[in-house]
Amino acid sequence: YALAYRSYSERDFNKARGLFRTYIEKYKTDAQADNAQYWIGASYLVENRPATALAELRKVIENHRSGDAVDEALLDMAEAFYRLRACSDAKTTLDTLIKTQATSPLAGKAKQKLKDIRKLPKDYCTS
Repeated sequence: YALAYRSYSERDFNKARGLFRTYIEKYKTDAQADNAQYWIGASYLVENRPATALAELRKVIENHRSGDAVDEALLDMAEAFYRLRACSDAKTTLDTLIKTQATSPLAGKAKQKLKDIRKLPKDYCTS
């Protein structure tokens, strides 16, 4: 995990993703498995590949519902939807974060992002 995270930090995303995937396969039930999956999705978002990021971030929610990376995954999913101009999906995801992760320090960021989306020009959003 440490080597994978170091690769992520050094922006060697392909290497990091490979190492994180290997980690998840080997340690599916480990406490860091949700974080490993999160970093895979986050790396695609950094590379501005929001559709791919969404697919990977959803795995955090699907496979690690009680993990500590759920709030981060939801926030990044909302960002990915925003970049895809799917504002209604972004809003729904942010609402989900606020409701299900109310004690998360990211709930405040989610509320601010909702306000920002509401201020967008109407032609920005496709949904």
